[in-house]
Amino acid sequence: MALPVADINGWAVLVSTIVGMILGGLWYSPVLFGNIWARLSGFGKKEMQAAKKQGMAWRYIGQFIFLLLSTYVLAHFVDYVSATSASAGASLAFWLWLGFILPLQIGSVLWENKSIKLLLINTGHYLVLMVIAGIILAIWA
Repeated sequence: MALPVADINGWAVLVSTIVGMILGGLWYSPVLFGNIWARLSGFGKKEMQAAKKQGMAWRYIGQFIFLLLSTYVLAHFVDYVSATSASAGASLAFWLWLGFILPLQIGSVLWENKSIKLLLINTGHYLVLMVIAGIILAIWA
């Protein structure tokens, strides 16, 4: 059985993606968790300068494209479950985060010896990102 064709609001997907990029910029900035994230990830000033020299534009473009893809997929779930309220969109996003993002990200702690703090920063970002996108997509459906 094939899934029904989803009714996707392209503007809602685009706005959710832009909001997500802004959130990511803020989340990983020194204003919030950027300094802690850099330290826990092993990025010192030398590594940060080297990354900047390589150019950051292609990284932001790549992040935008993949965030657009994930927001588009989330929009399918929002449509499939007929989430049309902020609470329904947030709830759906939470359960998808809990079932997919958190379990996949825990591998960085179990196998790569990353810290729990780093896991909390990264998965916390995904949780907030998905909940905001779920709300936007549900109320704009």
